[in-house]
Amino acid sequence: MEVGDFAVFDDGKMTATVREIHDTYKVIECTEIGGGKESYTLKGKKGICVRNKPLGIDCITEHDHKSLDFAKHTLGFDYVDTIMVSYFLHQKHIEDFVHIVRDEYNYTGNLGAKFETPFAVNNVDWILSTGAIKLAMFGRGDLRVEMDLRAIPNMHDIQVYFFEACKKYGVESICATGFLESMMTPEGCVEPSEIGDMQISMRTGADHLMLSAESSYGPQARKCIETENAYQRDTYEKLITGQISPREKPTQTLSELLYLS
Repeated sequence: MEVGDFAVFDDGKMTATVREIHDTYKVIECTEIGGGKESYTLKGKKGICVRNKPLGIDCITEHDHKSLDFAKHTLGFDYVDTIMVSYFLHQKHIEDFVHIVRDEYNYTGNLGAKFETPFAVNNVDWILSTGAIKLAMFGRGDLRVEMDLRAIPNMHDIQVYFFEACKKYGVESICATGFLESMMTPEGCVEPSEIGDMQISMRTGADHLMLSAESSYGPQARKCIETENAYQRDTYEKLITGQISPREKPTQTLSELLYLS
């Protein structure tokens, strides 16, 4: 870390800014607690990142190896259609992932990638051009935590670039949305902003949309699926009949939209 770096804890529930750096330790000051709470207890095994800055660690961790061992020896690869890599940054991470899964574990199924860092998204063209990845997920929730705050309003424009690359290289794509998170409670109902988000995401060219906040097993699980199905069918009809059009590609480059240039 460096002075001025913006650290994010537990998916944005708490943020802090680096104020001082000494030889053996760094001083950080809490700058905001999410949800309007006055205090927050940071528990163990919670994610920590610095916005728009790579951690500088290997992509495949000891925990990942344990997961691969479980998939191969306990579950059995015959029951695993796709293995996906998370939180990678660049080309070498993908090369390492492919080598480990293919050569060390002898897995012959499909390989996928969850694009959850701005550096991975910025490298989407090169990564997909290798032909190793068959399924790509645009992980917006985690990406919002990792990216420069100035880039968040550009999310839908960034999606246009991402899903265009998926189509270019014949890679099946998934877009993680903010859709139906409002229905996670029994009394919750769908918000207009969620409908708009879903419609815009469909216009950016994703093959699949993913519900937000695991709403498919919340208290309104069935209603969530039925609601999503109804709105998606309506939007799809409007797209194919020309009532609405695909979102146009922005004039800015991908790195400019991500504030990486």
